[in-house]
Amino acid sequence: MKKAITFLLVAIWSVPVFSQNYQCVNQDISYTFVKNDRFLSIDIDSVVYNTGFASYYNFPVIGGENWGGCLSGDWPSWIGRKIDIYPNGDHLFYNFNDEAILIKTQVNAGNTWTSYAFADGRYVTATVNSVNETEFLGLTDSVKVFTFQVKDSNGNNLSHDLNDKQLWISKHYGMVKALVFRLFPDLFGWDEYYYFDSVEELEVAGMSEPESGIQNLTIHDIYSFDIGDEFHLHIIESLMGAYTKNRYEIRTLTEKTWSGNTVELFWERCARENIIYHIYGDDTVIFYQDTIHETIDSEGFEFGGLNLEVPRYFVNSENGVNLYAWYVQYFDNAYDCMAKFIVDDGFYSVEPHDCIEQIITKDTKIYEHKYFLDGLGGPFWNYGDFGNHYSKEIVYYHTGNEEWGEPYNCDSLLTHVYSNQSQSDVVQVAPNPMSTETCIKFPDFEQQPVKISVFNLLGEVVHEEITTSERCFFRNEGIENGLYFIWVTSDTNVLGSCKLIIRR
Repeated sequence: MKKAITFLLVAIWSVPVFSQNYQCVNQDISYTFVKNDRFLSIDIDSVVYNTGFASYYNFPVIGGENWGGCLSGDWPSWIGRKIDIYPNGDHLFYNFNDEAILIKTQVNAGNTWTSYAFADGRYVTATVNSVNETEFLGLTDSVKVFTFQVKDSNGNNLSHDLNDKQLWISKHYGMVKALVFRLFPDLFGWDEYYYFDSVEELEVAGMSEPESGIQNLTIHDIYSFDIGDEFHLHIIESLMGAYTKNRYEIRTLTEKTWSGNTVELFWERCARENIIYHIYGDDTVIFYQDTIHETIDSEGFEFGGLNLEVPRYFVNSENGVNLYAWYVQYFDNAYDCMAKFIVDDGFYSVEPHDCIEQIITKDTKIYEHKYFLDGLGGPFWNYGDFGNHYSKEIVYYHTGNEEWGEPYNCDSLLTHVYSNQSQSDVVQVAPNPMSTETCIKFPDFEQQPVKISVFNLLGEVVHEEITTSERCFFRNEGIENGLYFIWVTSDTNVLGSCKLIIRR
């Protein structure tokens, strides 16, 4: 993002702000810090030059005192709204109440000063505890370690959580360990991830110059897979009381074209979709063997913030209403890669930054809690509400030399064998509804092993067993009342299915 520099006064600094050593931030470097296994950024949006000092402004976030009411689009980031930097190395951070916190970056080890003053006479001292050669992000640099002590009005030490916190500033690269200055010294409030927060230590996880550690995940990183790469997806759409769709899909990339931050993708698809109606309708199987064309535009509403450092928000205006959402970057343990997801919850506002309100009926364009995976594409999702369930997730991929998961077989997906009857005619259950026990009966499929699976409305397996017999007895051991689905499958085919009602 291009940095906007504003000159307000005739008197302009003649010395570059970052010419001194041990500065907290560099306006030309984007920093990534770790917090609760997710990532926060320092990315200076603008620098305002004043008489005798410069003000560095980090990007704002969506926030407010009451997440059920009116929110602001101009909420201070975790590092505070701004940092005032003076030629003598003094840095003033500001908390949510615009109260200053003084950090003296140019003093030597052993120096102590008043960093912050409470309204009741208490105060916080900061001390340069040590200066050490320290390794971080594959770099080695001299690092000043700052410690804090809360005192009463008479100068006596007080017990306080801040006493255990440290700030580390390296000689050439800025902060190595930072504090949530927005809440300094003991404020509490909602942070970018909804958690009730306090002053925490954050360790640097990456920086843009020199490029090291974790970098901001961009659209080019996310869609970096190549022609011939293969993805197997399981897509579920389940509406309580209506139907459940399960689609098993194989996609192979055949063509890919970039134009700036827009990518066109052509896929060869092999898929089968099983539709089970909960009450009325005939269960259906649909087969797909076709080509899919996708255009992913990073400037579009759903992808507008994909290249931004996190947690950035973006806005889309529809019918005079501004819809807000923002991106969060994190490490996805399931796929062992970096990821971004959209935090949206259906926010809207009549005017930007005026009052962002949360709507109850959420717009489907931003409702699905989409996430994107480094090198694996997206969007994907997995969420549910009011008994409904929606998911689109990778079960297998083969990209370059990397392979993960359990693959589908295209021939098996496109094969529907053994009977021209409907699946519900093949499998019979009695009694149904059942209370404690029922008999599941099906034809003898050439005495091959078959798997009996019982699913709930969310697609979760509540019972599973393998048999070579033409019938089995299913005993209810603690399964709740409700509607369930029985699937009879071989290694390669869905042999039959039916509904089951449990009523104890």
